[in-house]
Amino acid sequence: MTIALSRVHNATAKGVSEMKNCWEFKGCGREPGGVKVTELGECPAASDERLNGQNNGSSGGRMCWLVKETLCGNKVQGDFYSKLGSCIKCDFLKSVHKEEGADFSYGMKVWFEMSGAKYSGTSKTG
Repeated sequence: MTIALSRVHNATAKGVSEMKNCWEFKGCGREPGGVKVTELGECPAASDERLNGQNNGSSGGRMCWLVKETLCGNKVQGDFYSKLGSCIKCDFLKSVHKEEGADFSYGMKVWFEMSGAKYSGTSKTG
């Protein structure tokens, strides 16, 4: 609940009426309790606490491009590398980038940490 309230506060401060998580934006039905959970399983982005708060999202909801097995085009996707081309073109990623402005993060540092690799970049979007 704290993240949701924080997200609304940040959205209002940035002049955006509502910053949505990917499952809200796309309407995939894979969020906890969603209509497609039985058929497709719960989306890992909706429960990935490692990304909680990133780009003002709940769990991995505003960094879904880093989470494997998310849904795109009604198909469960693979890992970061296999879906990167689709994600770069995604209307949701573009929307998050626009809403976050200078505060936007692709999450590469987080992704490196999640994968156990070392990150030496200094750029926020790096």
